[in-house]
Amino acid sequence: MVQPVPVVIRSKLNATSIAVIALVISVSLAACGESKSQAPTASATTAPVQTSTPRSTTFLASTPTSPSATETPESTDEDSVEDAVTIAPEALDKEIAALVDSIDGLIEIVISWPDGTLLSEINSYEQIEAASLYKLAIMVEIFVERELGELTFEEPVVLDSSYFIEDDSVFAEGDIDLSVSIDELMQAMVTLSSNVAATALLARVGNDNVNSTMQSLGLGATEIRWSPGGFPENPIPDIIETPEGEEPDTEEPAIEIEEEPTEESGWSGDRSLLRLPGHRPVSDTRADNALNVTTAADIAALYSMLVNGQIVNDDASQEMLSLLESQQINDRLPAYLPEGTVVAHKTGNLDGLVHDAGVIFAPAGPVIVVVLTEDVPESQAIDLIATIARLAYDASS
Repeated sequence: MVQPVPVVIRSKLNATSIAVIALVISVSLAACGESKSQAPTASATTAPVQTSTPRSTTFLASTPTSPSATETPESTDEDSVEDAVTIAPEALDKEIAALVDSIDGLIEIVISWPDGTLLSEINSYEQIEAASLYKLAIMVEIFVERELGELTFEEPVVLDSSYFIEDDSVFAEGDIDLSVSIDELMQAMVTLSSNVAATALLARVGNDNVNSTMQSLGLGATEIRWSPGGFPENPIPDIIETPEGEEPDTEEPAIEIEEEPTEESGWSGDRSLLRLPGHRPVSDTRADNALNVTTAADIAALYSMLVNGQIVNDDASQEMLSLLESQQINDRLPAYLPEGTVVAHKTGNLDGLVHDAGVIFAPAGPVIVVVLTEDVPESQAIDLIATIARLAYDASS
C-alpha cells in the first residue's frame, strides 16, 4: 500500500494568503489492473516516504484521474518491442549491482514504481552535488507560487546582467535587459537546462522559499545554498548540456574556478535507511562544499509525488510531467529505450558529475529511475545511465 504523503507548502502572512490542498493518497496494489499509471505487484522492498513536520498551510489534491501524462503510449516501434528482454523485477537489483561494482566512483541509484515498491537502490541517501537537478526544485516552487497567487506564468522577468555569470545554452549577453515571461524561462530552464533562466527564476522566487518547499515535501536533503546577487566570490558554473543531435560548445566558460565555498549543509537525515544488502555507502566530501545538493532518494520521491498528483494538485503535477517530457537533452535515460517511449526527466552535468532522473512510461506502467554519478568518466557514466534505464524498462514491460 502506498504510504500517505502529506504535501505541505509554506504559508504567507499577508491578507491574501491562500490555504489550499493537503493530499493523502492510499492506493491499494490490488487496484493496479484498473489504471495504466500503476505498476505490477512484485516481491520487492517498499521504500519509506520521507516526511517533515507539517506547517500551517497545506495543499490537498484529489486522487489522480488517469491523466494523459501517465498513460502508457498506445504503440511503440515493433522491432524494438520484439528485441526487448523481460527481466524479473526481483532480479533487477542484482544486475544493476553487478554493473556498478565494475565502475569506480560514487554512484547513487533508485529504481521504483510510483507506489513506493523499490526495485533497486544504491547509496540513495548520500548527499551529492546536484548539478542541474536543482532546477527541479525551482520548477516546483514556481508552480507552488502560482497556486498561491504570488505569480503568473505570463509575468515578465527582465534579464539582469548579474544573471549572466557564465556561458549559457539559450541566452547570450546580447539578451541582457530582455523581458522574458516566467513560462518561457521555465521552458528554457527545464528542457534546455538554461542557467540564465534558472538564475532569473531563482531571483524571482528566492532560494529560501525553494528550500522551505523542499522541506515541506519531506525532501530535506535537497538544498540550494546560493541566491542571485549573493554568489560566493568564485561560483561553480554548470556545464552547458547539449541537446541531442547538436554539437557541444567548446569555448571556455566565462569565469574561472579557483575555489569552492565552504558552507555546511543543515541536513540531518538518516543515511542508513533504504540500503539493500551488499550496497556500500560512500561519504561524499564534495557535497559539503557544493552550491546545490540532493540525494537520489529525494529526487525519486519527488517524481513519485508528481506521478501520483501530489505536488500542489493533480493538474499541476501533470503540467510538470508534461514539461519534463519535452526535455531536449536525451543522451541518457531515453538513449537505449524503444523508439516512442515517453520519458519525463531532467539531466545534470558538472565537471566530474553526470546525472539523469525521471519517469519512464513503460508498457506495464511508469517506473522511476534516478542515476547520479560522480568521478565516473562522462562516456562511461552516460552509457551506465542508459543501460540502467533499459534494464528498468525491461523489468516493467
